[in-house]
Amino acid sequence: MGSTPETAALITSIMERQEAVLKMLEPLHESISKLLEAGRITDAHERHYFAFVEMEVSTIVASLRMPLPPPPPRDRLGIDLIDRHKAWLTVLKHEMRDAIDMVNFLCKRHREEAPRALLRKPMRCFRRPMSFNYDTPGKAYYLYRVFSNDLRLKLPSSELMPSLHQAAQVEAAAVHDHLVGIDGTANELLGWLMAADKSLRVMAIAGPAGIGKTTLAMELHRRLRCQTHFQCHVVANLSRRPAHRSKQLLLQTILKQIMEQLEAPSSPNSSEITMLEDDPELLARNISECLKDKRYFALIDDIFDGSDLEMIKGAFPNNNCSSRILFTARDEQVSGWFLSNYNGVVHKMKPLNDSDSEKLLRTKAFSSMDGCLPDNLRLLCDEILNMCRGIPLFITSMADWLKQHQQQYGSSAVPRVEQVRLLLKQVEHWLSFDYSDELGQPSLYLSMFPQGYVFENKDHLAAILEYEGFIPEWDGSPDFGKWYFSWLLNRKIIIPAAENCGLNIDEDDLCQWQVNPFILRFLASRAAEMGLVFTSSTLTLAPSGGGNTTRIARRLALHHPDPQLPAMLQQMDLSQTRSLLISGAVDRTTVALDKFGYLVLLDLEGWENLKDEDLLQICKMFMLRYLSVRNTRVSKLPPQIKELHILGTLDVSHTTISEIPSEVCDLNYLVMLDLRGTRISDLPSGVWELKHLKMLDLRGTWIRHLPEKVKELTSLERLDISHTKISDLPSGVCRLPNLQTLDLRGTLICQLPDQFVQIKRLRHLIVGSAGAGSGMIYSDQTVLTKIPEMIHQLRSLEMLATIDLSEFSAKSVEFLGDLAWLKVLTMTWSFHQCTDKAYQQALRSSIERWMYLESLTIHCGLGCSMEFLGSLTKPPEKLEKFQVIAGKFARVPQWIKGLHHLTFLQIMVCKQVADDVKILAGLIELQRLVLGLEFIPDKEIVIEKEGFKKLERFSLDCPVPWLTFNEEAMPKLTYLRLNLHAYPASEMSVPSGISNLEMLSEVALCYNIRYNNSPNVKRTVEAVSKEVADNCNPIPVDFFINGIRVDVSRASDEEAESTTGFIKDDVSEDGEVPLRRATQFQSEIEVEGETESHD
Repeated sequence: MGSTPETAALITSIMERQEAVLKMLEPLHESISKLLEAGRITDAHERHYFAFVEMEVSTIVASLRMPLPPPPPRDRLGIDLIDRHKAWLTVLKHEMRDAIDMVNFLCKRHREEAPRALLRKPMRCFRRPMSFNYDTPGKAYYLYRVFSNDLRLKLPSSELMPSLHQAAQVEAAAVHDHLVGIDGTANELLGWLMAADKSLRVMAIAGPAGIGKTTLAMELHRRLRCQTHFQCHVVANLSRRPAHRSKQLLLQTILKQIMEQLEAPSSPNSSEITMLEDDPELLARNISECLKDKRYFALIDDIFDGSDLEMIKGAFPNNNCSSRILFTARDEQVSGWFLSNYNGVVHKMKPLNDSDSEKLLRTKAFSSMDGCLPDNLRLLCDEILNMCRGIPLFITSMADWLKQHQQQYGSSAVPRVEQVRLLLKQVEHWLSFDYSDELGQPSLYLSMFPQGYVFENKDHLAAILEYEGFIPEWDGSPDFGKWYFSWLLNRKIIIPAAENCGLNIDEDDLCQWQVNPFILRFLASRAAEMGLVFTSSTLTLAPSGGGNTTRIARRLALHHPDPQLPAMLQQMDLSQTRSLLISGAVDRTTVALDKFGYLVLLDLEGWENLKDEDLLQICKMFMLRYLSVRNTRVSKLPPQIKELHILGTLDVSHTTISEIPSEVCDLNYLVMLDLRGTRISDLPSGVWELKHLKMLDLRGTWIRHLPEKVKELTSLERLDISHTKISDLPSGVCRLPNLQTLDLRGTLICQLPDQFVQIKRLRHLIVGSAGAGSGMIYSDQTVLTKIPEMIHQLRSLEMLATIDLSEFSAKSVEFLGDLAWLKVLTMTWSFHQCTDKAYQQALRSSIERWMYLESLTIHCGLGCSMEFLGSLTKPPEKLEKFQVIAGKFARVPQWIKGLHHLTFLQIMVCKQVADDVKILAGLIELQRLVLGLEFIPDKEIVIEKEGFKKLERFSLDCPVPWLTFNEEAMPKLTYLRLNLHAYPASEMSVPSGISNLEMLSEVALCYNIRYNNSPNVKRTVEAVSKEVADNCNPIPVDFFINGIRVDVSRASDEEAESTTGFIKDDVSEDGEVPLRRATQFQSEIEVEGETESHD
């Protein structure tokens, strides 16, 4: 398919715009250079800023001079890339005019004649008075942000990154010593490829994703290069979507490699025309012409279908020069069909055998096969190997994760099998989807973070992406960063950190996130290939060549000590680096901070070797906008911090810093100040005069009061004083005009002042001791902050948790319906309100008016009847979570079956009604169910195969859990919990069919220790133990009794009687389970700290 007139016109239009920008940029660069060389600018800061601008202009000029490949009309996000590129060029042109204006001003200031080329049209467009205090640093930073948004920005020097074949070659050599299970196979295949046969030989390596096709192919390539002479080597990967675009890019890559190796004509015009040609057939003919009389070797990775193979046929000639083609494919039949026309062979990959699988896992996870593992860890490794089925990618991914888990939690901490299973599901999801066409710069930037790095909230990543310039201003919405974070979650590129994340949709502040460990390696490889990000691992892949051995890494992440790093860093121009992340045990002597003079972002979180004196050098990085020393050994900030004039974010959280120097108050651009977990007990008075401060985080500090001057923070949008000893909220907080989020959890504030309702822009109000609506209320230790009854006047509220309604009038409860934008509500509801008809009607009325409500949690008085909610006529259609704790219904309300978005439900019912199970089974999005039954079933409760299609976790509290699971019931259920009681029941009234739950990985039984000798408990334990033992799933099911893991192969009545250990949060002093506890109301699944799911 050739170029269409429309495509050609679009490319012409973009190139014309680029030329217009270049006419402005090139003289600007020359002008700045002359100013700096003349030595007229004597101020150190000003010279620094203009040197920064000079380098950025030089970079963008080189980028714009690069050939422009025709982009697809839209990316996978549905964004029109051509329009985006046009918009970017328009903004760039505008910023250039401002920059020209700035340079002209500087020329006048130093009595120099402004260059003629800069005084024409731009000066006519910008007729504004010249102030002596021109915002030079701010302008320099905004230029950097605009430059970062070039959708196709790649650094121009061939020294910046390895070409694909070079990187693959080096990578294969690096892993050669660690190859497991393919050495013999590689020797056999190598013999076939090296045979003395002048005809074209073609080999296919076929097998499913993750089986090791690419590893074997790259190893064959490495050995061939060592033993056989080819005039040309080509290595390329074929992306699968979109088809036309991927073939074009592949052929362009191949042609570029050939031209480099064969010293093809390098005239810029002919080269650009060839590389811009939007015609795969013509590209294939050009390749064939170049190779017609050459002995070549071509490795094409990930061939998908027959059309891809036809492309190979057209591009690589059968020239009787002993050439060889090697390709990998997932479809063995397609490969065999194609090779029937050639002297070819198909090698079908097989899983590793047991011995090689164990060797690979233990070598990667523990660096050696030597030594004996503890029994529990050995058993886990056996189960991992059983689940991985000999697939190398599964094994290496699990080994990397296991190694990181051991480093993070200690060698004695052994993950649970359920975690392993969930992680393997994520690997399979990744392998089933081709991310290559969806990953833009923000996604690839995630490779900057180390394995296992945890984001505590969505704002963290969004802030970094904004400072990097990846969130352009013309995208409009201030929540674009959060939207993009949610998109990453839905694609499972970012996943909840399983061990720390709460379940509930309204627990974002408690939930923690991490980059999918199985995608991180892919991201790092892709980012290095593009020259966007280099890490400790990929930096060593950058080749040196040509006359200039200097390399550039705009973004650099160093997380591991590496003996090669000092030599690599010495060969780099570190003044071109704009973002630097250092963590772990990287040696201080390895990284010369004085060489990184022009950083914009410096993140040193978790760097074990950072010293206080290093901050003195950091304070000379005048272009810094983001500085984090979080979780380091830093104990004080130097006064020189004031030199960072344009610093926007300062994060010193979780350090031993006990005092903030007054010089911090000179940081007029400061937007975010994070002091969490420090020993700071007071703030300098100037902090309250930071006019641009939007976020102030004092969580867990030693601060005991806020001054009235807090009202002067007129730009403040988020204030977090949770888990402090603050007991009074100053009225100044109520006068903050832009405050949107206020977090008071765990404070000693008993009541909010009446003037609190003056904060008209407040969107999130969080009080209580736990997370945002987590549902945890401890009556013996929680100060439940009283909220004014006029709270309904805050019409912008979206989250309100937890509001104590026990002292509200019925009219005030009804007025809560005025909160039209409410999405998350956690509330208390007293016993007398449950029985008062006025209160009942008021709550029903409000619920029916909350059209956008997504989460509703109600903490009731113990035993409260909530039956009055059964008569709701217009429940919130968007409801995703409905949780009633300690209250009960006669039956499942009929309106629940209309909640098509419900993912979490906790409810207790008092009667056995046949239709109730059907209602629950019909909730198409339900993933978590906590069900309490306040009756003894008179017949079995049957779970049919219809319904509950997405249910993953099920907790049942019932006097007699007479459940029967039919075949194919609850197909996604992984966790089952039964709370048992000592009620008399027949021998038949025990759970059955548990072995039919195909995805089940954990079963938990909980009961009071006083019930050890109860016949009902004994029968249930015995029946469930037998069901678990009979489960024929390939993955073993973990079985717990009162928090203690039990080996079902040895389980017996006697063992059950001896199982008296309890999970701390599951059993109270009197032995009652949480759902029946009067002083602590919380969801059972919340107690277990489950991971939130995002599909």
